[in-house]
Amino acid sequence: MSGVDDFDGGVVSHVSPYLTGGAKGFACIGLSVRAELLSSGRPFVSTHLGTVYGPGKAFAATLFPRLAKGRLPVIGDGANRLPLIHVEDAARALVHLSTLSTEHLTRHPWIVTDGTATTQRELLELGAKLLGAPRPKSIPRWLASWVAGSVAAASFSRDVPTDPSALVATGFTFRFPSIATGLPDAITRLKVAA
Repeated sequence: MSGVDDFDGGVVSHVSPYLTGGAKGFACIGLSVRAELLSSGRPFVSTHLGTVYGPGKAFAATLFPRLAKGRLPVIGDGANRLPLIHVEDAARALVHLSTLSTEHLTRHPWIVTDGTATTQRELLELGAKLLGAPRPKSIPRWLASWVAGSVAAASFSRDVPTDPSALVATGFTFRFPSIATGLPDAITRLKVAA
């Protein structure tokens, strides 16, 4: 289990090549684990999640309160596409994949995202609207790196379009196919828990 940062540029899908050098952030961990598994010679399943949002995730617990207070800016122009998946759909996808044969599972990596081209700006602006917060302002990436740290700024401003078509081809359906339905659910459930 790893993330979509393990793959080379372009649209990340089940046919994307793995990074061969210059891994950063969480990809350093994911690719190291992959190398160990490959050297073991044992079959394994590669599952790669996007950014999981919703109740119970640090994403919601840290970002939504900052967004509600007007303290979470858009980094750069916000046009970068984020690889997102609602926490419930992430769990459902993993359970669904566990029902497939070992032969099917080991054919290729599995991309677990909703596959939409949701931009950072769309995510933050919809979140702010649902929270009744002011529209987020934009700040340059260099300033975000200085304030939030380079790893956090790079993670939130990366452009990672994804294609989960292999997952969908197995018959999996999303309960929350985009932030249009997933974000209202996540925020409502967070408010109930508060």
